[in-house]
Parts: sequence; C-alpha cells; structure tokens
Amino acid sequence: MSNSVSSGNYLTGKKDYEPFPMRKLKRVDIPTTLITDNIQRIDSRENAFTKARRGDYGPAVAKEAPHAATKDPLGISLADIRRYVARTEKNQVSPETAPVPENPEILTRFIKRLGYFLKADIMSVSHVPEYGVYSHDMQGNEIKEYQTLTASTGFDWIGLPLSYDLYLRLAVISETMANYIRRLGFPASAEYTGKMPEGCRVLFAPLLLWSGIGEVSRAGIILN
Repeated sequence: MSNSVSSGNYLTGKKDYEPFPMRKLKRVDIPTTLITDNIQRIDSRENAFTKARRGDYGPAVAKEAPHAATKDPLGISLADIRRYVARTEKNQVSPETAPVPENPEILTRFIKRLGYFLKADIMSVSHVPEYGVYSHDMQGNEIKEYQTLTASTGFDWIGLPLSYDLYLRLAVISETMANYIRRLGFPASAEYTGKMPEGCRVLFAPLLLWSGIGEVSRAGIILN
C-alpha cells in the first residue's frame, strides 16, 4: 500500500492537527489589550517567585515559598524530573541546513506540527518585542541578545502537582523542539519556567499575547 500523503502535502497542507480548533478563532492584527510605546524591560529576578522568596510579599509568604513544591510527594517528584530536564546540555547547530522550504508560513506550520507531535495542546508564534526579553538573568548577567501568587491553606494537594506536571511537559517539549531545530541547521533556544542555571530569558505574557493564544486577564496572566 502506497502512502498517499507526500512530504510536500505535509508541509503545505493547511491543517495543523491541533487538539483544539485554534484556526477557527477570529484573528486580529494586534491584540485588543492596550500596548504603549514605553514598556521597559525588567530583571528576571523581579518575577513573582523570586520576590516571594525574598520577602517582598511578607514574612509568611517568604517562609512558605522555598517549600512550595515539597508539600506532597507527587509535586516534588515532578519538580525533580523537570530540574533534570532543565540541565539538558545544549547541542550544537548542525553545520548543514536541512533541505526545507524557506517560506515562513510553511516553516511555521512545520514547527507547529512538531509541537503537536510532542503532545503540546496549543502551538502559536509571534514576533519578540524588546520588552519580551528580560534585562538580566537569574545570575545577574545582562541579557544582550535580542532576536500570580497562590494563597492557600496547603490542603489543595492537587494544585502543585498540576502545575509541575505542566512545567515538566513544557520543559520536555521545549528542549526536544530546540534540539531538533538545531539539528536542522538553525539556531534555537528553549525557554521555559525552571530553566537552569540562568533561568528563563523571556517574559511569556507578551509573547503569548502577540501570538494570539489569549488575552491579559485581571490576574495579570494570559487567559485562553
């Protein structure tokens, strides 16, 4: 039996095989969120988790913050594996570029399908504005490259495991995709929560906003 799906159709086909029909959503050229022209870059050490551990939200939060992932065995188990994935050594970009079309639309669809193959729920792309990159990493190094706090009684045992399950899947998907793209001969960097040792270099909210995945909610995060 011959395969009726050629590589050409795979690359140029319109369907993205996404779990959710994102292609059916109404699209606009710019987000409906008001975005001004004077957005300043911020230090990654000023994120909510670091501020919590530093005591910016008070002594009670500072006391609990370092132990957030250790409140139950499942949460810490997922966090342990994510830390292992986050130490993945970055492979070199292949000296030979893969024979793939240079059409941006085709390349975008190709990489999105890779994400869906790796079990990502939603894949989208956006440009990276300057304010979408932190000014300094978690070690205090200046980043020159330019290419919510939980209030809980501690009894919601499934809350943290759900978070760390997501963090782990994001780490595995991101590192695998970056590795694959570099093997195609293109530079790529995996950015996700918990990356070690320098930490994540980008802010997710503006990138998710510009990619069309969601809008800014009252909690300050992107809501799909």
